[in-house]
Amino acid sequence: MMSTSDPYAASTPKLSALIIGINRYKHKKIPHLHGAVNDAQAMKKYLMKELGVPQGRIIYLENQKATRAGIIDGFAELRNLPGLVPGSPILIYLAGHGTRVRVDDDIPEEMETDASVLHDNDKWAMIDVGLMDQMEAFVPYDCDGLWNGSIHPILDKTISCLVESVYNVVGNNIVIISDCCYSGSMTRGPDIESQYNVRRLDTPASYRYPMSIDSKLISKILPDGSIEASHSTHVLLAACGAGELAGEAEFDGEWHGYFTRALLTLFQSIPIGRLTPDDVPIRFAQGTIPKQSPQCVGDNCMRPFFRGGASVLMWYRVTRDVEGNFQVNGGLLHGISNEATFKIFRERSSSEYVGIAKVNTLVAFQSTIEPMDKWILPPNSGTIHPLERGFALLHNVGDFVQPRVFIEEETKTWPISRALENLSRLNQMHPVRGKSTESCFSLKEKSDGTITIANLDPRLSFPESPDILPIPIPSDADKLRDVLAHAAQFFFHLDNGISEARKLAQIQVEIVEVGDVEKTSTGFGRVTRRRDTSEDLLKEGRLFVTDRQESRQPLHGIKIKNSSDQDWFVSIFYFNGADHTISRLYGCSCATQYKVDPCIPRKSEQKLGFQSGSQDMKALKFQVSGGRHREFGAYKFIFTSVPVNFANISSTTSLPAVASRGFEEYELPAFEIDKAEWGTLCIPVVITRGKKDRVVCSNPR
Repeated sequence: MMSTSDPYAASTPKLSALIIGINRYKHKKIPHLHGAVNDAQAMKKYLMKELGVPQGRIIYLENQKATRAGIIDGFAELRNLPGLVPGSPILIYLAGHGTRVRVDDDIPEEMETDASVLHDNDKWAMIDVGLMDQMEAFVPYDCDGLWNGSIHPILDKTISCLVESVYNVVGNNIVIISDCCYSGSMTRGPDIESQYNVRRLDTPASYRYPMSIDSKLISKILPDGSIEASHSTHVLLAACGAGELAGEAEFDGEWHGYFTRALLTLFQSIPIGRLTPDDVPIRFAQGTIPKQSPQCVGDNCMRPFFRGGASVLMWYRVTRDVEGNFQVNGGLLHGISNEATFKIFRERSSSEYVGIAKVNTLVAFQSTIEPMDKWILPPNSGTIHPLERGFALLHNVGDFVQPRVFIEEETKTWPISRALENLSRLNQMHPVRGKSTESCFSLKEKSDGTITIANLDPRLSFPESPDILPIPIPSDADKLRDVLAHAAQFFFHLDNGISEARKLAQIQVEIVEVGDVEKTSTGFGRVTRRRDTSEDLLKEGRLFVTDRQESRQPLHGIKIKNSSDQDWFVSIFYFNGADHTISRLYGCSCATQYKVDPCIPRKSEQKLGFQSGSQDMKALKFQVSGGRHREFGAYKFIFTSVPVNFANISSTTSLPAVASRGFEEYELPAFEIDKAEWGTLCIPVVITRGKKDRVVCSNPR
């Protein structure tokens, strides 16, 4: 029976699920578990009873049915279920042994990294020397390949391929819940109580995973061999971080995983239509999941569960500190400025706001708002009931630095004047007459009455050669105002924080062309592990790439080397000068009360776009839109020493009828925010059709 209290249940578009739970394993050397099957059964029961999902839409694999072949077939059955359409919600649940395996590919010696550099040295951080040449894997029921058999674990990259095949059918409305270990230790933690069991399998030191075994499968599912499963294709909720053990224990006579038990308790206490994946680790009661740090990763972690295609507002979390001050987890780097105001809500699902509050103080990632007695109340609302925590939407951006727009002398039309007057009054634009080296873009009226925008910013144009946007704007004051307001936000975010780049002296970023490795000598065909096939393409801080107009465009990846003693989190955006869109390419895990795995651990190198796993970034493709010879853009990297969500920076275009081109695509924990480190890096990009331009450009800002 559907839960009448859950707003999701009445409107869900045919949720489908693949649920896998394994307690008992065929090989005698694999220790049995006690609670994985109970967890899988409990998840299935929740879907059927609380969300009304028909049994026919749940593919359920338990113990001996969860063989390697059975799991792969389960994904095939999932993507072929009748009634699946783009946007259909999908849940994939895994409970069983997880492991790390060494692969048979050659790993450069310099990538062998000592565990002590990557994680805190405590008994639950089980990281092995040589972590970088290991990959995560799920252990199927019939696994015997660790002891010279033929059935091997299912590599994370293979699961990425299977997820990609589902994504190609339904899109990115996919949630993966994994309750198994992902640590890389070859020994279990000491002094584990008899009442506590861990879900990880130790692999023999001599074992090497044969990278070629799934090449035929990958080629069959994805003919070009290219796995693109990434932050943008799904959301992952994992029971623990890298280097931790996922535990299970006995509760009232029945074994369950700590993570799944806490998750289902949360689902049954709060209607799932009011929850987002990033809510989950935050709302867990303290102490319910000992010795592990649940992780939430994915571009859509702030979207309500199973709500594919829904418009996502940028909600900020509001909490009250011990001194009674209200803190909002958004600050200067999010584009919040002095005099900004927030609308405060008790829940994200609320239709009525509690009050409007002004920002009192700002730091990089956090704002303090004024006390409740100074909030502006909604009409006819009376008094405010006490509030300890809530959510906020940005109501007014405040007094941010206004981008300058240059007005050509002969351009004096009424629509432009009215649009600029409106934006100037709102503190969103600073029009100037006459040339200015600080102007971001210009406006000019054409003879047909339309208006053109040209980028003047040296990162998005060449000197004395402004880049004219390909879409003319109708001579309409309201439409022009929307386009210019969008452009103001675009240039504001492009500039915001650039002055702090000095803090990244020990961070090195490279952009390289990548290609698939083919082991033709072994007869196994293609394996989809990418290697860089070029030197760093950055020249004097700028990236020049060529659109070769080939059926299969070259792929590019990003290498980030961290030589410092600081763990870093990174968010990467692309600012498209052709249409003033901002695309989020990569972002860190959502901040929670638990430890979050850093994107770029200290003394390490991270490769993005190399198909390193299901949470990698998509490889980059550069293309020039039809009819143009050249386009400009810029990468912006935001590095922080604590996990911060910058999803609000992404934006779509306000230009009319612009075709997509160029790229494919919380509550703060107890960090000492005022001591947190951060810095930004901007890399201008020039994409040229055909052969590369031989142009010497001045240094960008």
